[in-house]
Amino acid sequence: MAIYKRWKGRTITADHPYWKQAHWSVEFWLRGKRVFKAIPEARTQAHAERVEIRMKEDIYNRKYGNGKAVGLANFFESSYLPWLKDEHPSSHRDAVSRGKLVKDFFGDQPLQDIAPQDVRRFKTSLKNGTTPRGLLRSGATVNRYIYLLSAICALAIEEEIMTSNPCANIVDEPEKARERYLTSHEETRLAQTMTDDLAFLRLPFELSLHTGLRKNIELLKLKVEHLNFSSRPVFFPVYGGSVEIPSNWLIVVKGKRGKYRLIPMNSRARTILYQAVKGRGLDDLVFDKDANGVNEYMLRWGFEEACKRAGVPFGETTPGGIIWHDLRRTFATRLRARGVHEYDIQDLLGHSKPGVTTVYARATHAALEADVEKLIEPMGQVVEFERKAG
Repeated sequence: MAIYKRWKGRTITADHPYWKQAHWSVEFWLRGKRVFKAIPEARTQAHAERVEIRMKEDIYNRKYGNGKAVGLANFFESSYLPWLKDEHPSSHRDAVSRGKLVKDFFGDQPLQDIAPQDVRRFKTSLKNGTTPRGLLRSGATVNRYIYLLSAICALAIEEEIMTSNPCANIVDEPEKARERYLTSHEETRLAQTMTDDLAFLRLPFELSLHTGLRKNIELLKLKVEHLNFSSRPVFFPVYGGSVEIPSNWLIVVKGKRGKYRLIPMNSRARTILYQAVKGRGLDDLVFDKDANGVNEYMLRWGFEEACKRAGVPFGETTPGGIIWHDLRRTFATRLRARGVHEYDIQDLLGHSKPGVTTVYARATHAALEADVEKLIEPMGQVVEFERKAG
């Protein structure tokens, strides 16, 4: 047996800053399976050792392990979804939808009994199954289901129900990168439709092209207090601290854990935002149904209608179709076409991995044509310098 302390699912030592707040845990093997149990009531190691002795006696008397194990479906509904809604509300709806297949496959199978081979069988069933439209699932869709299962297991580990994540070594399915971005001609045609009943689209549409903000979790969550129109830096409180927002920059605040990124406002973005928030309170949303007719539903309906009127294909499954998220890809692609470094584009988009940015910042035809034209330009002369003696 082993006795140690754990903090948020990880074994720690006495020099850890949260040693006093962490719980003692005991680990042992029973009938060929690794069994782990937290002892939150133990205040000292000696107390944990006494609990360990009682557990040994229960094992000897065949009493230990007869309690009801925590099933995946029950944990998903009672623990994971409430936690997700509180910590990452923007992901809650997708989790509810994808969770149906996860629950159908695993049911109330005890979490601690889920092994990597079970995850591989689930992955195979996803690849061989079809969507409600009768189509095979893409690699990206299969990966999203596995990511959800992995997140469920990660929370179970944090709550000390599981000791390891069975999804840890599952290889991702290949994903076909989406390459669609808005051309200048399409932008002009779309902008021409944004009048009368579609006039509300113009400001969020142009702002997305100039900032690359994600629609639901960033653009529609942007508040007046996140913008700095002054000539001096201002400080914004974030999770117990403060962040400096430079003049003519904005801050994107994500979730409750202090995640944020700063984005400079170019002259067009500044004009758009100043127009949108004129006369509004600091705690007001920049885009609001009552103030300027903008919310998630109106953006979804309005953009589809604008594409229809402009003759631009719409929809992720439509050949050549465009969706609102492609405006973010357009932002990145235009930055790349103007020679902006990939690391700078990564910072502006808020990507933690450089590889993700390459999916967004596509090379334009004009840029590639200019690149190959450089091959026929005359080479400069090579000057050979005499080597100095000694």
